[in-house]
Amino acid sequence: MNLQRIAIVSTLVLGSIVVTEAAQAQGSSGAKTLTASEIKWGDNPALPKGIKTALLMGNPKEGAFVTRVQLPANAKIMPHSHPTENVVTVLSGTLLYAEGDKFDAGKLKSYPAGSFIVETPNSPHFMTAKGAVVFQVSVPGKSSFDYVNAKDDPRKK
Repeated sequence: MNLQRIAIVSTLVLGSIVVTEAAQAQGSSGAKTLTASEIKWGDNPALPKGIKTALLMGNPKEGAFVTRVQLPANAKIMPHSHPTENVVTVLSGTLLYAEGDKFDAGKLKSYPAGSFIVETPNSPHFMTAKGAVVFQVSVPGKSSFDYVNAKDDPRKK
């Protein structure tokens, strides 16, 4: 098996573990289901105004969770990191994403719908939206949102 296949299989296994652990953490004895119209979107104080999030399952302060993020066109999320490995799947639109501790438009790479990103723990990254974007983030444990520069953190304004 080549390294690319090993990476894909490992990522799929990690994703299923995240979902299984999150369901167990909720004490769910049956399927957790949501239709698109049942998803509750809201503001997240850690993100710039206009960006909406929806917690689908779990709790970021307690353990594994899955959340969705809606970025309006041209929305920017400045360099930040998380203490956990986050698995990002682009559901619609095109996400422009790059790693680094300074926002550098020249580093951004396009990730259209269907794309997949695994963010490594404590690795600064930044993003913007080319048109409206929705992506889903699966996180294996308790996490936080840590901006590289405090001046970029909406919670401190």
